[in-house]
Amino acid sequence: MCKRLALILGLWLMAGIAAGAERGVALRAVPEAELERLGFDAGESSALFVGVSQFSKDATLTPVPYAVDDAVDLAHLFTLELGLVIPGRVALALSGEAAKTESRERLAALKAAGARIEPADRSDIRRLLGRQSQLAGAQGLFLVGFATHGFTDGGEDYLLARDSLLGYPGDTAVPKRWLLDALAEAKTQRRFALLDACRERFKQGERGGG
Repeated sequence: MCKRLALILGLWLMAGIAAGAERGVALRAVPEAELERLGFDAGESSALFVGVSQFSKDATLTPVPYAVDDAVDLAHLFTLELGLVIPGRVALALSGEAAKTESRERLAALKAAGARIEPADRSDIRRLLGRQSQLAGAQGLFLVGFATHGFTDGGEDYLLARDSLLGYPGDTAVPKRWLLDALAEAKTQRRFALLDACRERFKQGERGGG
Protein backbone atom coordinates (compact mmCIF):
# COMPACT_ATOMS: atom_id res chain seq x y z
CA MET A 1 0.00 0.00 0.00
CA CYS A 2 1.40 3.40 -0.94
CA LYS A 3 2.60 5.97 1.53
CA ARG A 4 0.06 8.72 1.96
CA LEU A 5 0.17 12.36 2.85
CA ALA A 6 -2.90 13.33 4.84
CA LEU A 7 -3.48 17.07 5.04
CA ILE A 8 -6.10 18.65 7.22
CA LEU A 9 -6.66 22.01 5.56
CA GLY A 10 -9.33 23.29 7.86
CA LEU A 11 -10.91 21.85 10.98
CA TRP A 12 -13.63 23.83 12.72
CA LEU A 13 -15.51 20.85 14.13
CA MET A 14 -17.35 21.07 17.40
CA ALA A 15 -15.43 20.18 20.56
CA GLY A 16 -15.19 16.51 21.37
CA ILE A 17 -15.45 15.07 17.84
CA ALA A 18 -11.77 14.77 17.03
CA ALA A 19 -9.43 12.61 19.10
CA GLY A 20 -5.87 11.49 18.44
CA ALA A 21 -5.24 7.92 17.34
CA GLU A 22 -2.41 5.73 16.18
CA ARG A 23 -3.13 6.45 12.50
CA GLY A 24 -4.51 9.80 11.35
CA VAL A 25 -7.60 11.09 13.11
CA ALA A 26 -10.09 8.96 15.01
CA LEU A 27 -13.60 10.24 15.49
CA ARG A 28 -16.21 9.36 18.07
CA ALA A 29 -19.90 10.10 18.13
CA VAL A 30 -21.08 13.16 20.01
CA PRO A 31 -24.31 12.95 22.03
CA GLU A 32 -27.26 14.54 20.27
CA ALA A 33 -27.86 16.89 23.19
CA GLU A 34 -24.32 18.22 22.89
CA LEU A 35 -24.73 18.79 19.15
CA GLU A 36 -27.93 20.71 19.80
CA ARG A 37 -26.18 22.82 22.42
CA LEU A 38 -23.51 23.68 19.88
CA GLY A 39 -26.11 24.67 17.32
CA PHE A 40 -25.22 21.83 14.96
CA ASP A 41 -27.76 20.41 12.50
CA ALA A 42 -26.78 17.41 10.36
CA GLY A 43 -29.62 18.34 8.01
CA GLU A 44 -27.58 21.38 6.95
CA SER A 45 -24.35 19.44 6.40
CA SER A 46 -23.05 18.32 3.03
CA ALA A 47 -20.05 16.30 1.89
CA LEU A 48 -18.11 15.21 -1.17
CA PHE A 49 -15.84 12.16 -1.15
CA VAL A 50 -13.59 11.54 -4.17
CA GLY A 51 -11.84 8.21 -4.70
CA VAL A 52 -9.82 7.68 -7.88
CA SER A 53 -8.27 4.23 -8.17
CA GLN A 54 -8.23 3.97 -11.97
CA PHE A 55 -7.13 6.49 -14.60
CA SER A 56 -8.80 6.31 -17.99
CA LYS A 57 -6.64 8.43 -20.33
CA ASP A 58 -3.03 8.22 -19.09
CA ALA A 59 -1.64 4.69 -19.25
CA THR A 60 1.57 5.77 -17.50
CA LEU A 61 -0.23 6.39 -14.21
CA THR A 62 -0.13 3.68 -11.55
CA PRO A 63 -3.54 2.77 -10.09
CA VAL A 64 -4.22 3.67 -6.45
CA PRO A 65 -5.54 0.33 -5.13
CA TYR A 66 -7.51 1.51 -2.09
CA ALA A 67 -8.57 5.02 -3.10
CA VAL A 68 -12.20 4.04 -3.66
CA ASP A 69 -12.21 2.11 -0.37
CA ASP A 70 -10.85 5.14 1.47
CA ALA A 71 -13.51 7.46 0.04
CA VAL A 72 -16.32 5.01 0.79
CA ASP A 73 -15.09 4.28 4.31
CA LEU A 74 -14.90 8.01 5.14
CA ALA A 75 -18.38 8.61 3.76
CA HIS A 76 -19.76 5.73 5.81
CA LEU A 77 -18.02 7.01 8.96
CA PHE A 78 -19.37 10.55 8.78
CA THR A 79 -22.88 9.56 7.69
CA LEU A 80 -24.08 6.18 8.89
CA GLU A 81 -21.76 5.90 11.91
CA LEU A 82 -21.35 9.44 13.29
CA GLY A 83 -24.51 10.91 11.82
CA LEU A 84 -22.86 14.25 11.03
CA VAL A 85 -24.14 14.31 7.43
CA ILE A 86 -27.44 12.98 6.11
CA PRO A 87 -26.75 10.41 3.35
CA GLY A 88 -28.97 12.25 0.88
CA ARG A 89 -26.62 15.25 1.14
CA VAL A 90 -23.51 13.18 0.35
CA ALA A 91 -21.90 12.71 -3.07
CA LEU A 92 -19.21 10.16 -3.88
CA ALA A 93 -17.17 10.67 -7.08
CA LEU A 94 -15.55 7.31 -7.77
CA SER A 95 -13.33 5.72 -10.41
CA GLY A 96 -12.68 2.02 -10.01
CA GLU A 97 -14.07 -0.55 -7.62
CA ALA A 98 -13.73 -1.00 -3.88
CA ALA A 99 -11.15 -3.71 -3.13
CA LYS A 100 -12.32 -4.74 0.35
CA THR A 101 -15.52 -6.66 1.00
CA GLU A 102 -16.31 -4.35 3.91
CA SER A 103 -15.98 -1.27 1.72
CA ARG A 104 -18.24 -2.80 -0.95
CA GLU A 105 -20.85 -3.47 1.71
CA ARG A 106 -20.53 0.07 3.01
CA LEU A 107 -20.98 1.47 -0.49
CA ALA A 108 -24.16 -0.56 -0.92
CA ALA A 109 -25.44 0.75 2.41
CA LEU A 110 -24.67 4.35 1.42
CA LYS A 111 -26.49 3.93 -1.89
CA ALA A 112 -29.50 2.41 -0.14
CA ALA A 113 -29.56 5.33 2.30
CA GLY A 114 -29.64 7.90 -0.51
CA ALA A 115 -26.02 8.91 -1.14
CA ARG A 116 -25.31 9.95 -4.74
CA ILE A 117 -22.66 8.07 -6.73
CA GLU A 118 -21.08 10.25 -9.42
CA PRO A 119 -18.29 9.93 -12.01
CA ALA A 120 -14.84 11.27 -11.10
CA ASP A 121 -13.73 13.18 -14.20
CA ARG A 122 -12.23 16.63 -13.68
CA SER A 123 -15.40 18.43 -14.81
CA ASP A 124 -17.54 16.27 -12.49
CA ILE A 125 -15.33 17.05 -9.50
CA ARG A 126 -15.46 20.78 -10.20
CA ARG A 127 -19.24 20.69 -10.52
CA LEU A 128 -19.63 18.67 -7.33
CA LEU A 129 -17.32 20.92 -5.31
CA GLY A 130 -19.50 23.88 -6.19
CA ARG A 131 -22.80 22.09 -5.63
CA GLN A 132 -21.88 20.53 -2.30
CA SER A 133 -20.33 23.76 -1.04
CA GLN A 134 -23.54 25.66 -1.75
CA LEU A 135 -25.62 22.91 -0.16
CA ALA A 136 -23.99 23.33 3.26
CA GLY A 137 -25.96 25.51 5.66
CA ALA A 138 -24.75 27.70 8.50
CA GLN A 139 -25.59 25.14 11.21
CA GLY A 140 -24.02 22.19 9.44
CA LEU A 141 -20.65 20.89 8.29
CA PHE A 142 -18.99 21.00 4.88
CA LEU A 143 -16.67 18.05 4.40
CA VAL A 144 -14.48 17.12 1.42
CA GLY A 145 -12.30 14.04 1.16
CA PHE A 146 -9.91 13.14 -1.70
CA ALA A 147 -8.07 9.86 -2.23
CA THR A 148 -5.99 9.83 -5.42
CA HIS A 149 -2.55 10.75 -6.75
CA GLY A 150 -1.26 14.22 -5.90
CA PHE A 151 1.67 16.24 -7.24
CA THR A 152 3.10 19.74 -7.56
CA ASP A 153 3.78 21.47 -10.88
CA GLY A 154 4.95 25.04 -11.34
CA GLY A 155 4.41 25.78 -7.67
CA GLU A 156 0.75 24.65 -7.71
CA ASP A 157 -0.61 21.51 -6.07
CA TYR A 158 -2.84 19.19 -8.09
CA LEU A 159 -5.02 16.13 -7.50
CA LEU A 160 -5.65 13.65 -10.31
CA ALA A 161 -9.13 12.94 -11.63
CA ARG A 162 -10.12 9.86 -13.61
CA ASP A 163 -9.43 11.58 -16.95
CA SER A 164 -6.28 13.54 -15.96
CA LEU A 165 -3.18 13.59 -18.15
CA LEU A 166 0.04 13.98 -16.23
CA GLY A 167 1.65 16.16 -18.90
CA TYR A 168 -1.19 18.69 -18.87
CA PRO A 169 -1.97 19.45 -15.23
CA GLY A 170 -3.45 22.90 -15.84
CA ASP A 171 -5.98 21.51 -18.30
CA THR A 172 -6.77 18.07 -16.92
CA ALA A 173 -5.92 17.81 -13.19
CA VAL A 174 -7.80 19.28 -10.21
CA PRO A 175 -5.95 22.28 -8.72
CA LYS A 176 -5.97 22.45 -4.93
CA ARG A 177 -7.25 26.03 -5.19
CA TRP A 178 -10.62 24.67 -6.40
CA LEU A 179 -10.91 22.85 -3.09
CA LEU A 180 -9.84 25.91 -1.11
CA ASP A 181 -12.34 28.07 -2.99
CA ALA A 182 -15.16 25.63 -2.28
CA LEU A 183 -14.28 25.61 1.42
CA ALA A 184 -14.16 29.41 1.53
CA GLU A 185 -17.53 29.77 -0.21
CA ALA A 186 -19.42 27.42 2.13
CA LYS A 187 -21.90 29.20 4.41
CA THR A 188 -20.84 27.16 7.43
CA GLN A 189 -17.75 27.81 9.53
CA ARG A 190 -17.37 24.05 10.12
CA ARG A 191 -15.20 23.12 7.16
CA PHE A 192 -13.17 19.96 7.03
CA ALA A 193 -10.93 18.68 4.20
CA LEU A 194 -8.87 15.48 4.05
CA LEU A 195 -6.40 14.99 1.21
CA ASP A 196 -5.06 11.46 0.95
CA ALA A 197 -2.62 12.04 -1.94
CA CYS A 198 -0.49 9.06 -2.93
CA ARG A 199 2.94 9.91 -4.36
CA GLU A 200 4.67 6.53 -4.23
CA ARG A 201 4.96 4.70 -7.60
CA PHE A 202 3.23 7.62 -9.22
CA LYS A 203 4.00 6.45 -12.76
CA GLN A 204 4.35 2.98 -14.24
CA GLY A 205 7.95 1.78 -13.95
CA GLU A 206 8.98 4.28 -11.28
CA ARG A 207 10.56 3.13 -8.04
CA GLY A 208 8.71 4.00 -4.84
CA GLY A 209 9.86 7.24 -3.36
CA GLY A 210 7.44 8.55 -0.74
